[in-house]
Amino acid sequence: MRLPPGWSTSSRERHSALQEEVLLEGDIDLGSGRFEAPAYFCFPPGAPHGPGSTVDGAVLFVIFDGAVDIEYLD
Repeated sequence: MRLPPGWSTSSRERHSALQEEVLLEGDIDLGSGRFEAPAYFCFPPGAPHGPGSTVDGAVLFVIFDGAVDIEYLD
């Protein structure tokens, strides 16, 4: 997934499947602080995360262990 500089989302979300992400390039904040590449994130099923944003843009490798669904919490 490629996120352009300045991308953001205003809502927290969760998924029914395990979500893993590897930040390959750039920076991202998934609600728990700003991280720069390389970084790894893991969200167990039902774990809320976000809102998300990037300052300089980001390239992420995203894996879902099941159907991709999004439940927005805000």
